[in-house]
Amino acid sequence: MKDILNYTKEELADMLQEAGFPSYRGKQIYEWLYTKLIDKPDEMNNLPLALRLWLKNNFNCKFPVIIKEQISKIDGTTKFLLQLKDKKTVETVLMFHGGKNSRKRKTLCISSQIGCPIGCVFCATGKMGLDRNLTTGEVIGQILTVIQRHGDIDNIVYMGMGEPLLNYDSVIKSIRIIIDEPGLNISVRKITISTCGLVPEIKKLAEEAIPLTLAISLHASNNELRNVLVPINRKYPIEDLLDSVKFFIDKTNRKVTFEYILAKDLNDSIYHAKQLAELLRSLLCNINIIPANPVEGTEMRKPNAKTVNNFCHILQSKGIETVVRSEKGSDIDAACGQLMAKTNLK
Repeated sequence: MKDILNYTKEELADMLQEAGFPSYRGKQIYEWLYTKLIDKPDEMNNLPLALRLWLKNNFNCKFPVIIKEQISKIDGTTKFLLQLKDKKTVETVLMFHGGKNSRKRKTLCISSQIGCPIGCVFCATGKMGLDRNLTTGEVIGQILTVIQRHGDIDNIVYMGMGEPLLNYDSVIKSIRIIIDEPGLNISVRKITISTCGLVPEIKKLAEEAIPLTLAISLHASNNELRNVLVPINRKYPIEDLLDSVKFFIDKTNRKVTFEYILAKDLNDSIYHAKQLAELLRSLLCNINIIPANPVEGTEMRKPNAKTVNNFCHILQSKGIETVVRSEKGSDIDAACGQLMAKTNLK
């Protein structure tokens, strides 16, 4: 049975017409799914009975099911283990920023694959290998399930399990649905895609005319080290990656974020900071420094505060906007690099 969340409202309107229903019903169905968060056709009470029966007989309208929910005692970050229609699971993380109670901004970190084939050494997801890509509906479904539970989301980041640009078509289609009205109607400027550096896909993304934020998982200041930390660098070295980033900036006029996991005695020296500053100094960019989170099976550890501050000071002294990313949810394995969806490993 087809997943209704896989389709844009235009595609749904075409299918409705083919089935003998007026196309405007597609917008009504979209409002039930994305505005009212109703995934049961029987409850879509402004639709005629025949249309509700058609939906039930032809589409699976159900959102993913929460089978486990963990809340950080440190900062309230919430990690969801979601079950998909084929019983596979993915992890999705809800983070809260600033404000008090209901005024806090909410960022949802969503997954694009079950597992990941890239094999970055600091990432638990990569240790799973790749099971499969998520469908557009499975990407969208993560958002709808969490909104059902916690209300509206301010920001969406494709930084969960998987490499989003290896699932390019489904991810781009999901973004077009997210920003659509009457879809989720979230501003495209509140959406970030994080990639390990797939050069052809970054250039392709630049041509999409979608002014989202691009984040690059860099994590090293030279090819020798990045070849080890982020193995895709052997195919797309730093020079090629930065050329694609320049192309993206020229096409979109959007600032690019670089992510740099800072690990003790690995990539945290003054030498590395100066190399990194030289790489990025001419780009329209900012950099997020992420002190390494503990990941099962690795020896990576975070440096002390003095080392982090010294590293950041060098970048800032070269005019590079630098932020140390706040650790969120590390006590529930919800922080950067820690997602694994362990039920898939059984």
